[in-house]
Amino acid sequence: METSATPRWPEVTPRLTGIYYPLGYPLQLTTNHAPILTAAAESWGAFQKLFDGDPIRLQIEVNENAVREPGHSPAYEPQAEVFSIACDSANSAVCDLLQGTAVARFNAATVRQRAWFRYYFLDAMGYALVDARMFTPVHAGCVSMNGRGVLLCGDSGAGKSSLSYACARTGWTYTSDDASHLIRGALTVVGLSHEVRLREPARDLFPELRDRKAAPRATGKMSIEIPMAELPGIRTAPRAEIAQVVFLNRRPGPARLQPYSNEEAFRRMASVLTFAKGDLREAHHAALRRLLALDVSELSYDDPGAAVEQLLDLVRRG
Repeated sequence: METSATPRWPEVTPRLTGIYYPLGYPLQLTTNHAPILTAAAESWGAFQKLFDGDPIRLQIEVNENAVREPGHSPAYEPQAEVFSIACDSANSAVCDLLQGTAVARFNAATVRQRAWFRYYFLDAMGYALVDARMFTPVHAGCVSMNGRGVLLCGDSGAGKSSLSYACARTGWTYTSDDASHLIRGALTVVGLSHEVRLREPARDLFPELRDRKAAPRATGKMSIEIPMAELPGIRTAPRAEIAQVVFLNRRPGPARLQPYSNEEAFRRMASVLTFAKGDLREAHHAALRRLLALDVSELSYDDPGAAVEQLLDLVRRG
């Protein structure tokens, strides 16, 4: 069933199709432009299939003769059942969150800016639809020890990625550095376990990263992006069963764990769900309430090594 907001753009011809598994869920992409499939493989090709279900469907039409690039980043407009992304009339997308479908059209010049296109459009469409289908996104890293997963939550700069990596290099199983997706109705998260993204100061913390080059992301921020397969001895898992939720507070002084307010934890987690409206917003909130029935702690720390020891003690105590 189509909603009133679902655009009726022309059917894509000729038809090129690819199947991908962002966060392990099937997604079918149809387009008239082969570089779209290349971009999708870069974004989602490392994921393995984890779930069955009706596939998310993306239809992308590209004007292969258009050479004009967008002059600015797109605007995002969430509604109860529809999520729109647009730079202009030639570069826009509409996602039907209820039906799990999206239609989009772009200039070929836009698609050629592949990192920019993936970040602002392709990934945004794919993850918005997959999250609406079964996940609640959580701004947190995730690592596990002996099957007990720990969510590492916090604001930008709190050290989620560097502490997740610090745990992984000392024997923990790595699932995510700063973006975890909670299966609604469960205490299981799925993450991008095949890569880690670290800020440039990480080279001073971890000697094995000193020769790694930083590069600008689509947003302009510099980061070191490393496929986990290139880091010997590190265990990864695409999903984890969560046993503890920890909010990070990076500050000078010894590492210390203490109880943290469940209500404050909910407020902070819910505040990033800015694109969720109506019933979907309520479903996200219910998933967070279920998650936060677990023990919630705050970890104050400066040295990642000492923080890892505190987390290990937390998991051992259960």
